[in-house]
Amino acid sequence: MPAVQRTGQSGTGMAITIKTGVVYYTMLEYVKKNLSCIFPAQDHGKGCLYADEIYDTVQTMNISQTLNYSILLIIMEAFSLIVYLATDFTGRAASMLSFTMLLFLLFIAFNIVYCKYLLKQQRTCSTRRRLKHHTYFFTAIFALYCIAVNHICLQSRLTAESVLMFYIYIAAGPIYSLKEALASVLATALAAIPAFRAHHVPPALYSNLFLYSFISLFLSQMRCHIIVSNLQMVRKARDEQVCLQERADKDPLTQLFNRNGYSLRLEELIPYSIRLHVPVAVIMIDIDYFKQYNDTYGHVQGDECLKKVAAALSGSIHRENDLICRFGGEEFQILLCDVHPSDAIKVGDRLRKSVADLKIPAANRSASPFVTISAGVVSTVLTSMDDYHKLVRAADDELYYAKSHGKNMISFRELNPAPSSDLSLEDKLEHAKLIYDSIPFPFAIIQIQAKDGQACDFSYVYVNEACARLECRSRNILYRKSFLSHYPDADTRRLPAYYETAMHGGRQMFYDFSPERSKYLKIECFQFHEGYCGCLIEDVTDQHYFELYGNNELGLLNQVVNGGILLTSYQAESPEVIYMNSRLLHALGYCSLSEYKLLSGGSLSFLRQLHPDDTHTFQETMTVFSTDDTVRSCIIRIRRKDGAWLWFMLRGKLIIDEHKNPLNLFTVYHITRQLKQLGQIVPQVDGDSRISL
Repeated sequence: MPAVQRTGQSGTGMAITIKTGVVYYTMLEYVKKNLSCIFPAQDHGKGCLYADEIYDTVQTMNISQTLNYSILLIIMEAFSLIVYLATDFTGRAASMLSFTMLLFLLFIAFNIVYCKYLLKQQRTCSTRRRLKHHTYFFTAIFALYCIAVNHICLQSRLTAESVLMFYIYIAAGPIYSLKEALASVLATALAAIPAFRAHHVPPALYSNLFLYSFISLFLSQMRCHIIVSNLQMVRKARDEQVCLQERADKDPLTQLFNRNGYSLRLEELIPYSIRLHVPVAVIMIDIDYFKQYNDTYGHVQGDECLKKVAAALSGSIHRENDLICRFGGEEFQILLCDVHPSDAIKVGDRLRKSVADLKIPAANRSASPFVTISAGVVSTVLTSMDDYHKLVRAADDELYYAKSHGKNMISFRELNPAPSSDLSLEDKLEHAKLIYDSIPFPFAIIQIQAKDGQACDFSYVYVNEACARLECRSRNILYRKSFLSHYPDADTRRLPAYYETAMHGGRQMFYDFSPERSKYLKIECFQFHEGYCGCLIEDVTDQHYFELYGNNELGLLNQVVNGGILLTSYQAESPEVIYMNSRLLHALGYCSLSEYKLLSGGSLSFLRQLHPDDTHTFQETMTVFSTDDTVRSCIIRIRRKDGAWLWFMLRGKLIIDEHKNPLNLFTVYHITRQLKQLGQIVPQVDGDSRISL
């Protein structure tokens, strides 16, 4: 009978343990499934899946709570040990058991400290692996301890608390997969089987063990459920916040940024563009005849038209840092960062073509059978947020120009960047020096200013954009640069000849000279297809300069003396000297063109233009400049008889006429063979009229 009872008790205990393990495994699988449904796993190739990361967070919280339980259980174990030693001290065996239990309590304390250390580490795969291995090691030690206690100790309370602590630790441990969970459940069952030896454990322990196990599993499941519910609430709140933010930043009709969302993105991109000093472009777009479209087809069809146009525009903007927004009504605004002016024009033309390709029937009395757009494109290098607002206003002006000149076209302008006082001398030189800048547009005459690697005088080469009327020649592109307003004294009479020669289908070569590098440049004008023209510039230093410009072609007489260039007006009786390069001036014994005009017979007409109060000042300054080698460069401000102020650089070059250009005062610099100094003209109303650089 006792044997049968022992077998029944042992079988009952094993059955309870196995049932508890199955329940535990089922609950873990349920938790894992819920987590995977709430946070779908995404395969990133390497590393941990997203669902595993969330599950790891849940188990980390469980471990933290388990460590708090462990502190309470250590106190309970220590109290049980003291009571056991006080009531049943039987000599050596008890002493060995006491020593073993004391070591185990120390091991538990070390385990808590080490787990807290691991939890403070960054949650990487390495940390997870260390924590998992630590759990396995602790499980093995604890299983041996349970077996030892059940064989040596007859105290059911100590055995029940040990098994309870083991269950709680496993239930809250870092289980990373279902296979590892199953392995932990089997290890739990095997470690608990010795506790069901009938002659060691009272019958009441069966129910207590099952109750403790169920409570521990239930607490673990409830913790997981609460944490998952909290994560669901957090995710739902985050999604709602994102949705509300999108509603606040997006236009509900076109799904593009509205002005609010556009402004928020600008606060990130504009400082980036200013810091890196990269060119940006703003494109203002307006749908042509949109009011007539609404009157013809109704506002519902007008909304559909807006949607299609917005989709076509956004589909043509591919880069991440480019922004597009619905600016208002039928207007759209686009910001292009780090884009060359030529690329900005190409983007604008691509946008125009993308809308035309939609073939949306146009309104009545429209110039085109399909809906089209007009756009204003403006490019510059920003130095402040105020420059951006100027850029938007300029783009709006270009849009108005395009709409008032036929619509279905792109109007382009490039703004000169504002000078920054924070720039170094080299940066100022880079911005100020004139370059032979070959614009890579097949529809504009090449602009040449001074691309010889050194700073030059303003007066060396005058092959520039032909004229502001160039946009009238092109089909859909308007390229307008106010070069003549920036340099009003440039020799413009040669420009129409270059332009007309190219536009009329001719092919003619001209030659010019760069004195600073002693290089001859060949300018070959030719015509592109579809009414576009251009100039090709080549370095032909090995060729001698013998080209004489015909009077009928250019209206100028060009005389060459030992590599020098003299430009005069074509007047048979008294030709006026317009320009002499430095080589010719030095050959004739003059330091500047002003000195030549002052001392030569042709200087009377020049001096007659000056105000009587300033004539003596000008002559005295010129004399000092010509005789004093320490004066490297000087700019003088004098008045004409009509009261207008003129700026002269005493190398013979008229810089600017304030009467014609009251706002544009430019950075100028002195050149001999190398750059000496660099400064900026500052307008002065009173005081000394002489400004040294």
